Amino acid sequence: RSNLSYSPLAALELYVNNSKVMLQGDELSTYLRSMSSEKISQIEISHNPNASFGSEGAGGVINIILKTSETSGFFVTTSHSVGYWENLKQNSDFAISYNTNKWQLGLNYNHSLGHHSMDYGYEKVQNGDKNISETTDTDKRNTYSAGIDFSWQPNHKNKLFMNSTLNVLVGPGETETTTEIYQGTNLLDNILKARNNYIEQKNLQYSNNMNYQYRPSSKMQLSFSVDWTHFDGNARCEQPNEYFSATNMPIRSDLFYSEPDKDIDIYALLADYKYNPNAQNEILAGVKTTLINSNNTFLFKKNGAVDTQRSNNFYYKEKNLETYAQYTHTWNKIELSAGLRMEYMHTYNRLQSQTNQDSETNKQSHFRLFPNLSASYTINEKSKIALLYSRRQDKPRYEDLNPFEYLLDELTYWKGNPFLEPQISNKIMLSYTLGNLSLNLYYNKLNDYFTSITDVYGENKTVMTTKNIGKQQQIGLDAIFSKRIASWWQFSANAGLYYFMNKLDYETYKHEYKRPSCFLSATNSIFLPAGITLEVSGRYYSKRQGGSYEVSKSTGSVDVDLNKSWHDGRMRLSLLMTDIFHTERWDSYGIKDALNISSWGHGESRKVMLRFSYSFGKQKFEKVDKNIEELNRL
Repeated sequence: RSNLSYSPLAALELYVNNSKVMLQGDELSTYLRSMSSEKISQIEISHNPNASFGSEGAGGVINIILKTSETSGFFVTTSHSVGYWENLKQNSDFAISYNTNKWQLGLNYNHSLGHHSMDYGYEKVQNGDKNISETTDTDKRNTYSAGIDFSWQPNHKNKLFMNSTLNVLVGPGETETTTEIYQGTNLLDNILKARNNYIEQKNLQYSNNMNYQYRPSSKMQLSFSVDWTHFDGNARCEQPNEYFSATNMPIRSDLFYSEPDKDIDIYALLADYKYNPNAQNEILAGVKTTLINSNNTFLFKKNGAVDTQRSNNFYYKEKNLETYAQYTHTWNKIELSAGLRMEYMHTYNRLQSQTNQDSETNKQSHFRLFPNLSASYTINEKSKIALLYSRRQDKPRYEDLNPFEYLLDELTYWKGNPFLEPQISNKIMLSYTLGNLSLNLYYNKLNDYFTSITDVYGENKTVMTTKNIGKQQQIGLDAIFSKRIASWWQFSANAGLYYFMNKLDYETYKHEYKRPSCFLSATNSIFLPAGITLEVSGRYYSKRQGGSYEVSKSTGSVDVDLNKSWHDGRMRLSLLMTDIFHTERWDSYGIKDALNISSWGHGESRKVMLRFSYSFGKQKFEKVDKNIEELNRL
């Protein structure tokens, strides 16, 4: 089982076999936790990725390389797991491929079935009046994925790869929220009971890719890629809101109805060039162009009548043209590398009412440069020192751009922001490696920093909106250590000390928030008799400054995994319990002007999982995967 913990200032890009992982949040955490350490060849951590990786990922890049074989033939692998704590969950995946010395055909399918529960709430004092809210959230969506891959390599100079993948997230869901509304802080005035009944939820993503590689010699390689991804998301949600007196007598009720619909198309063309004239020099160059069309509608009704203030159409179009060059020179023990990525981005968005022709439009164009520099010196076989600098960015998710008002209840809103700008990171790092220990000291600064922030909305309401709120800075020191302590014990750890500074400066609000913090994660693999492996891992995050004015409370968790493999690793059985003490939470508190808010919550992080996997046959060669950064913003 893998245990991967990292505490970057900004967004972190995660890859598996050079292909970006599109999962987020709990789905990403579950994916990493279920990954067997036996399948991992190595984990590459790049704080300063070269210009060929694209400009996004201000926090850096982590690439997990999985083990593969090099023999032709027939290959089948399947795995199945069942998990339970509050809800029963079942996961299955199946892959089959046939390989010859010239071509490979592969089919794959996987699904994840079962409900996911979350409990969260808040206590706030706004303009002297207190509210206490508690929500039970049950996500009943299931995920399905299927794909087909084809590789053709007629000779060592040419290779063609084609891929088509369908991902579906579909199913209902429900939230139940009870809010106690006080006059002042002690007198209960009334109670609001709200429900979000998601009758329908469907997200469909269809991706197609074709890549061609040409190697005219061992020193030169050309690569061309064409990509198209279509995303279709829609939902229908009934939202009854009922007010009761302090003695639980009905006062009034309303029935809200919302129907969001999203259609997104992403087109991309990429060309990459790699040239190694000799062992001392490497040249990388490339060009990429992308087109994003996002068409969104939002229908909102109150008691059967269309709400003309909230029902809108939103169209977003983005064009990107990027070029890059990277040069690396090695001289004895010294390695120098310099790269530059240039990006021209043009955006256009239009917000239009569904009931009339009134519309608002906004156009923006940007030309940005993203340089990177690195210099390293190899002291001896076990130690190395490096100085790194990079300028990168994080673009907002398309969902954050939609200016629609979503209701949790009548008192709590979420709203998008079509005027979001990318946040720009400038990072400098001093890195030192000594044997199994790696130390990194760095300073990172984000300009036009954006995050989701909770603000007052009228007299007694709050709205959560993603905004560019100012600057964020971080000074950090982290350490990574891994060693085979004994023949029966493999140990690895990751620790960090950080100092956060949030300088909020937006609209009429100016304030500075700062706080030190730390984190620690560790994994122990203990090899028991009869070929059984016991893996114990844990992670801890101290109290730390949140994204804006809020402070996140300390949290952590411990996982235990027992597994055994047979037939040279072809068959594996694993029994895993995650978050055994149920301590993985997202509690926080904060004060901003007349708003004092404390929030709490946890998901279904504690569960017991039984997983079985089996494979037979041999694989020929890996897929050719090119990263399209825009997909991570879906």
